[in-house]
Amino acid sequence: MKRKHQGWFVVILVALGAAFAPVFAYGEGNDHNGLSSGAFLRNSLTLNPRALKVLLAQALGEVVSDDYVRLQLHDPAARAMMAEIIQCALPKSVAISYSDLYDNQTLYTWPGKLGLCENSKPLANDWNRERPSWGGGGPNLSCQQLVTACVMARVNALGQSVPISLRGQKGVLPRLNDAITTDTIFRETLPPQVLADPAAGTPIGSFSTRCLPGPECDWAPAHVGTCKPGVKLTFTAPPLTHLRVCTGIQGCNGNNADNRVYAKLILPNAPLTYKCPENGYYSVMTYHIVPQPKISAVDTANKGKYPTSEQEVFSFREGAFYGNMFEPAQLKRNCEVPDSDKDHRYCQRTNTGPAVSCRLTDTTCGKTEIPYQHVYACYSFDPSVNGGDGVQDGVQYGVQYLNARICDLQSSGTACFPNAPTPCKAVTLSGVYQDCQGQGGEATGYPPITTYLNDPCDLIAKDSALCGRIRRVMPAFPAPVAASPLVSPMPHVGPTPPSPRP
Repeated sequence: MKRKHQGWFVVILVALGAAFAPVFAYGEGNDHNGLSSGAFLRNSLTLNPRALKVLLAQALGEVVSDDYVRLQLHDPAARAMMAEIIQCALPKSVAISYSDLYDNQTLYTWPGKLGLCENSKPLANDWNRERPSWGGGGPNLSCQQLVTACVMARVNALGQSVPISLRGQKGVLPRLNDAITTDTIFRETLPPQVLADPAAGTPIGSFSTRCLPGPECDWAPAHVGTCKPGVKLTFTAPPLTHLRVCTGIQGCNGNNADNRVYAKLILPNAPLTYKCPENGYYSVMTYHIVPQPKISAVDTANKGKYPTSEQEVFSFREGAFYGNMFEPAQLKRNCEVPDSDKDHRYCQRTNTGPAVSCRLTDTTCGKTEIPYQHVYACYSFDPSVNGGDGVQDGVQYGVQYLNARICDLQSSGTACFPNAPTPCKAVTLSGVYQDCQGQGGEATGYPPITTYLNDPCDLIAKDSALCGRIRRVMPAFPAPVAASPLVSPMPHVGPTPPSPRP
């Protein structure tokens, strides 16, 4: 259904059938950066040769039963790394639990997610390597390399929960989602959780099912839509269904004072029109008086689209990550929680200098350079593009961007990576990179994971001078939404929604 109304494009959400099918059946939850820069650079699991050798020799479910590894997992940074490895390596159907002997017997449960090392997962025909597997004898080489690429791709130096799209060669990662679900968390993560898991974020109060006096509750996430910036949109909804619309791809609260720059309230609970946000993305929330009906929307002949696919929402190709961090002999720094001092992590540059002691809760103590000798990144920025300051931004600012992204360093000359990042090569028609060769004289080929963002500045400081330059040189794939506009849906035409339950 489509009609013109005073020059505005209109999309009407309709209830289909009386079966009350789930609203979000065809949308998956978004992936996020899942590991803090501090945990990646300073942890007592993958930077501990003894613990790493245990990790390389056993199934993940057995590793957490090893007494020495359990001591190292008392380090929150080590737990964060273990959780990330499990999410990358194992499928959603598997979860591994660990009980901390030194933390009031706290039980931690880490679910799998991407399943990169499933025995049954086929590899693309152009891969000249073994099938990735993490069995009883530990991870094989293909598994180690894929998990390394996955972990690096999800490192977040901002300490925030930022949605991201991971893409790999055929058969490696789950297929892209046909619809992106409205995010239910704000990006900021509160200390001390930021060290362990920036992907935790902060729950958006409107989605809570605990209806305490005062705050609203019981809203549900719908999906993300796209539109042409500046176009006026009119929104409506099925009977007894109320909608809220927010800027960007995150949900929002009813009071903008509680929201963030990237997640503001556009439309409250009333039929309104609104100009499409500057970045061309909006997110929808639903509130139902009766059991939730299935919601659908009409594509308005390429003037706007709801819901929108993962490829369209995450269109900025950042670059790729690859290598192998599972090499005990190649570590540049060793870290350990000793049995004699369970409140500190001791890190020492390999075979040189004194050990530096840091409290386990200290999120900044220690060196910032990457301690894994054979891990790499490449950037997709066009080296021929000039950002307005007389230099080839694609070269100079590609390195600076990745320094800020992984190590929280702003200088293009500051050592973050063992080998300075280079421009990515050999991109496929589907927008992912092929096997990448090691740098600095290493001839090994590694399977990369290509990363896509919703906004070029999502993973660096928004107020950084670097951000403006990055916007000029980070390529979009396919064309930016602004060049291929779509439109959207929203709030209701019936009575005002009831107040949230007390």
